[in-house]
Order: sequence, then structure tokens, then C-alpha cells
Amino acid sequence: MKALFQKYLFAPLLIFMGLSSMVLFQNCSNDVGFDQAPSAERLLDPDGGGLSNDGGNGGGDSDLTIQINEEPGDRTVDDGDAVVDYEVINPNGDDVTEVTCEYNGSPVDCDPKDRIVIPNPDVGNHTVTIIAVDDKGRREIREIPFVVYRRIIPMSRDITVTVESDQVDIIINVDNSGSMKSEQESMASRIQDFMNPFAGLDYHIAITTTSPIGNDEIWKPSLDYVDGKFVTLDNSGTHCIRSSVHDRNQAQTLIQNNVVRGLFLLNDDGSVFQDANGNPRPEGNGWERGIYTTYRAFERAVEGSPGNSNCLRPTAAKHVILISDEDETTRYFDQGDGQIKNMPDYDKSMGANLVNYVSSQFGANTVFKFHSIIVDPDTAEGRDCLQNGNGGRFGHFYSQLSQSTGGHIGSVCASNYATQLGQIGEQISNSSKTYNLECVAVDNNGNMGQVVDKASGNEVGVDYGFFGDKVEFADLLGAGEYTVNYFCYSMN
Repeated sequence: MKALFQKYLFAPLLIFMGLSSMVLFQNCSNDVGFDQAPSAERLLDPDGGGLSNDGGNGGGDSDLTIQINEEPGDRTVDDGDAVVDYEVINPNGDDVTEVTCEYNGSPVDCDPKDRIVIPNPDVGNHTVTIIAVDDKGRREIREIPFVVYRRIIPMSRDITVTVESDQVDIIINVDNSGSMKSEQESMASRIQDFMNPFAGLDYHIAITTTSPIGNDEIWKPSLDYVDGKFVTLDNSGTHCIRSSVHDRNQAQTLIQNNVVRGLFLLNDDGSVFQDANGNPRPEGNGWERGIYTTYRAFERAVEGSPGNSNCLRPTAAKHVILISDEDETTRYFDQGDGQIKNMPDYDKSMGANLVNYVSSQFGANTVFKFHSIIVDPDTAEGRDCLQNGNGGRFGHFYSQLSQSTGGHIGSVCASNYATQLGQIGEQISNSSKTYNLECVAVDNNGNMGQVVDKASGNEVGVDYGFFGDKVEFADLLGAGEYTVNYFCYSMN
């Protein structure tokens, strides 16, 4: 076959639960709402990252972490035992006093070798949960979801090529919490070549942050760039970089000036903003929620919110670039009642829901890719990044969403993002060569599928590959009718 297949086994669009724990003091309210001020007694990240993800260590230090070395991944019912291999890491040297494990909500033995074996799991959704506690009361929770399918089935999709579009909308979502301090200090130089691949493209580019909250009592009044709001880029009040207004050099300058975030919020006169108790306020909140804030960014655009609505276009391909050294915060541990609880609007932190929302609002054929520059759980570089104290947590949520949408995954610990941003840029510039599939394409005994020209009945002469729920071509297809044959998991 002429086609050059990239044989990736990506998780389906059901992006399930994974946990970044939150610890609250006993005096705090059990209800966590983003529309109300957090209790002043809640633990603040000492390095300026907002609310800590642990029991008091803060985002700037090395935390109690559960490292997943092997996970089952989505599979068919005849794939045998499901295995989770994990390691509890506490770089601070504190003792790990307790490790408990669950399988689908029921207790299961934690093997002395840090392996959990689930014999021949049945068809359906499954979750393995690991909870670790150290002698300082810090608690880390990690859930490993996987799906067991009945079988792999053939699928096909007809595509019609008419007029190619060069429109791309890009959202850069940057983690501005305290744990990103070292990355932020050199962020401008790390992304200095970002705009190079976009010559000739009709681009709209906006920037937001992973911070989900901002309110008048605790954070700066009318705070921009939280909860999916787009950053005000310059003194003219623009929220959107446009190729029709900004050339690539101007766009590069605006991006570099705005992805670099300050450690503390500032007043209009440049002084450090303080809350009612006289405490300086960190700019970024420690509840890093990159998927949630991306969902809100799209939601704000659909609802007509100023700043967002005029930057995202109905017909343009959509790309998100997430830069974070943490994972999505989906749950928190409330010490007041000892319960693990969902974050507000928990469903908007699920990658599958974000994909479905974009599809429902902008059209099923809209290309959507989520790219992640993170602590990659699937690479030695990512594991070294975490163990060396440069990363906060593995980005499991972000990695899964990037895999399912065919996005690129890079390392937040790299000294320069030029290579990975170049690869992301290539994917963005090739949006007109990308077509959606109905499900995530999977390998079927070494066969990923085939694209056929309906007029001739022959395989197309353009190299292509399957990436998540998309098929991508190396060059533009000529106008005509084509059939894409591929394979997906099925419950039936």
C-alpha cells in the first residue's frame, strides 16, 4: 500500500475521570462555587499558584505523587487481564503511611510490587482508584479509567472535497499558577518561533489561562483571562490576533507579551494587588483546569460574550494549545467531612464533552485538535521531568484528550518549545488536509484502513495517516468524492 500509516492506539472520546486532589481546611464550606469568593481559610499556594492541589505543600514544591507506569488502556474483551503498575513518590522524604486501592468502587488489594491485576474484565467502563496518604496528611488520588469493548468493527466515511479553507482559530491556554514559575520566566524565548509555520493562513489567535475563578472579594475585580475569558492583548483592548490586522511579526510579539504571566496581580498603578486581609494575590489560581476553561472559552463565544465571540468563526478549524505542568483538577478532598467531591461543572472538565460541544456548536465537520505541552505520562522525558522536581503532575487528562483528537503532545520541561511548536504549527497549517471520523481509529491486526477514490475505485495517491478521530493527508486532495475505510471499537 502506498499510504504511510501512523499506527497509534488512541483512547476513545470517552475521556473519563482522573483526579487532581484538592484539600480544604475543616472550617471551609463544603460547597465550592466559582461565582462566590473562596473562604480566606482555604490553603493558598505559597509560591503564588492559588489554592494548592495537596495538603499544604503548594504547587511550587515537589508533591506526593502517584506515578502510573502501566495502565490497561482501552481494549477488547479477549485481551486478558488488565494491569495497573504504579509507584507512590514523595520527593520531600516524608513517609507514605497508607495506600488503598479500589476497582469500580470496591476495595481491591494493592500488590506489594505496586501492581493491581484485574482478571479478564467484562465489557463496559472500568475505573481503578489509588489513594495515597503521607505522614503530613497530604493526600493524592489517581483514577485510571479504561473501557473494555466487545470487538473491533469496520467503519467508513464518505468525504467530498470542494473548496479548501485556510481559516484556523487558535486558543493558547497557559497555566499561570505558581508551579509554572520557572517555565514562565523563560516562556517568551521558548515560544519565539511560534508564528513561523503560519505564512499564508487566515488565522485568529486568542490567549486564556487555566485559572477557573476570579471575583471581587478575593481576586482582582473584573479580572480578565479567567474562566475562559480571552486576555486583553494590548492597550487598544483587542482580544484577538487576526491575520487581516496583524502580520506574523506583530502576532509573535503579542503572543510573547501575553503568554508570559506575572507572579502576582497588579493594580493599575503597578503595585501588587492585595485582598481584604492585606495578602498579595497570586495571578493564577492553583485549580488548574485547562479543559474546563477551554470549554468556557468556546461557551462564551457561543453566548456572545465580548472578547470571545468575535474571535471564533463558524467555518474555521479549531486548535487549542495547552501549556501546563499540572493535570486537570476535577475533584477535591474536603477535610471537613472527609469526602472526595466533584469540582463545580465537573462535566466541563471531561474531554469528550468538550469535543462534543465544539462539534454541536460549530458543526460536525469542524476540525478540532487539542495539543498539549505538559508533563507527558507516556515518555521517559516526562517521568524524568516530574522526578527532577520540574513538573507538578502528569497531564493524564490532557494527554488523553490530545490523543483522542489527534493533537500533538510535547514536554513542558523542554528548554525550548521550538521543535514541538513547529510540529503543532504544521498540524495547524495542514487543517485543510484533515477530515473528521465518527470515532477514534484503531489498529486491527496491523491494518488501520484505506482511503479510496470513488471515481477510480483505487486507493488515493496521496500519503495519509490516521490520528485519533481524524484522517490526515500529506497533500491536498483534488476535488472529488472519496471513501475512508477504518476500524473502531464497539460495545456490540
